[in-house]
Amino acid sequence: MSSIIRYPNKILTTHSTPVPMGKRKEIAEKLIETLKQIDRPWKLWLGMAAPQIGYNYQILAVKNGYHN
Repeated sequence: MSSIIRYPNKILTTHSTPVPMGKRKEIAEKLIETLKQIDRPWKLWLGMAAPQIGYNYQILAVKNGYHN
């Protein structure tokens, strides 16, 4: 699991750039892995952006836990 970066770290307030084509899968997998590590049943919605795990790119992962 990647460590989660917290505010006031500058990367969280720096403008992110588009993800290079060759890094999309790698970063997406790391985001999903990190989300799975912090997921709990009572957290119905959970999201994380690449800067939170140290990548200054415009990509995020979201868990939609709402079940109807």
